[in-house]
Amino acid sequence: MIPIDIPSWPNVDPELKEKLWKDVQAAFNTLRNRQRGIVKQRKYPHRMSRKGYTGLLEEEVKKGHIKLGKLPERAILWKKARKRKDDQVDEEQEQMNQKIAMVSSSKLGTPMSGKQSCQKVQVESPEIKSKLAPAAKELLEELDCVAVDPTPPKTKGPRSCDLAVDSIDDIVAFEFRMIGQAAISAYMSYLHNVMREKKLLDYFGFFDPSATFTLNADFEALVVRRLKEGNPNRVFFMPHHENVHWILIVLWEHDIYTLNPLPHPPRNPALEDALKRALRTFNSQTGRGNRTPKVQNLAGSPKQTGSHECGYVVMRYMRDIILDEDMYSFSTKWLLKTRTSYKIEELEEVRHKTLKHIEKLM
Repeated sequence: MIPIDIPSWPNVDPELKEKLWKDVQAAFNTLRNRQRGIVKQRKYPHRMSRKGYTGLLEEEVKKGHIKLGKLPERAILWKKARKRKDDQVDEEQEQMNQKIAMVSSSKLGTPMSGKQSCQKVQVESPEIKSKLAPAAKELLEELDCVAVDPTPPKTKGPRSCDLAVDSIDDIVAFEFRMIGQAAISAYMSYLHNVMREKKLLDYFGFFDPSATFTLNADFEALVVRRLKEGNPNRVFFMPHHENVHWILIVLWEHDIYTLNPLPHPPRNPALEDALKRALRTFNSQTGRGNRTPKVQNLAGSPKQTGSHECGYVVMRYMRDIILDEDMYSFSTKWLLKTRTSYKIEELEEVRHKTLKHIEKLM
């Protein structure tokens, strides 16, 4: 493949443009033809173009066919989505519509109990019963009544088991659960000891999670007060809790960095505005200029793999930044979005260190 390298298209001769277009226009239709081929293979293709089921539902509500706020039956939208422009359907589609109407008019008009199944309800329709072969009917009835008794243990009485929880190399006997500010504070205390040993206290600082746990009337004043304590040029870590979810805010060099364990994190304008106001207040009170702080979402930071690991991921963020040989590289290496996630072993290490630290304090 030879690239087309032309600095300015307006200066190109029209005949040359036409020749180039004839050579490349076929490539623009390749994707469209492939998509058309996929649609042709569908047995019951929908004909909504880009409208989608959401647009179709809004359209039916405007026409008065469906009441606003009432969720229609799935079959209604399914059938409407497959009508042609002339409001007609194909022969195969018509047969399926008749089957849907047959089943709906037989038993599905009333709610099914917890003991009923879709197979049983459909089989009880007289029209469908007559069309099923005896073997198929027996099979469906058997499927509805399948129950397997648990296999009794070979030996009764107590059985010994071993729980290995002293090392992350052993079998992990616990699952991850949502943690609170106390657990994160305990791990920050452990990191503070690590920083003291490595003589990094002048490079990093922490916000108390109990003080900046949520946005309140004292939030901005607490941020300003903390930044005034000690060296203001340090990297400050602020674990923040929003909507039952932990994130990490990093304040460094007049800027705000957001590290969110979710794969597709939403923004929090209220938190961002509060932090901007706090940094502007701090800069004006300390004579550091009137530069407007920037907010950067570090989309490349590793993500959580489950539903409850956000607190452990935030703890791991702080650990990785502090122990990185290039301690200020987090703002660039995690800037571009990636699909990386922390391994269970990496989060287990964080939890293990926290428990060991609490054990020493007790």
